[in-house]
Amino acid sequence: MKTCSALFWFLCAVHAYGGTSGIEFVHQPLHTLGTDQDSELILAKVPVIVNAVPESMVRYVAHKHKLLQREPAFAEDSNILSCLGIEVGGEWLANCRHFEATIDLTEMKPAERYGVTDEEVVKAAVECVKRTILEMQGRPLWKIRIKAREADAAKWRRLETDVLPASK
Repeated sequence: MKTCSALFWFLCAVHAYGGTSGIEFVHQPLHTLGTDQDSELILAKVPVIVNAVPESMVRYVAHKHKLLQREPAFAEDSNILSCLGIEVGGEWLANCRHFEATIDLTEMKPAERYGVTDEEVVKAAVECVKRTILEMQGRPLWKIRIKAREADAAKWRRLETDVLPASK
């Protein structure tokens, strides 16, 4: 009986101090390269195991995603963002009292190989970040910012936006 009691308290302590994690959903733009479909981007809702920190959730928008497929695999990564070297991050700006999601295009490779344009990719990235934020009910204001090479900064600035998720 002592063993069960000790185990119970250990599990309670781990849960209390270790944070919480669970299955959440993020949105990712997936490419169709390697399929018989025309080249396009598909905005997919993807389950991920994350901790409860909202700013960590948006980075999963740009993580690799290997679709279930026959072997040998013909597409090791279907997420166009990770294929092109685009990163997404998030942080809490306490002094401004909001979250900020950043889409980093500074290392972006050309999208032509995937049969889509750079503009389609960046618009899909913004839309996936926005949809992911809206999945997080009851969160404060988010600002989506785009970090780009200096020559392209003005081109992408028009896609920056604010997102205010609905309350529960």
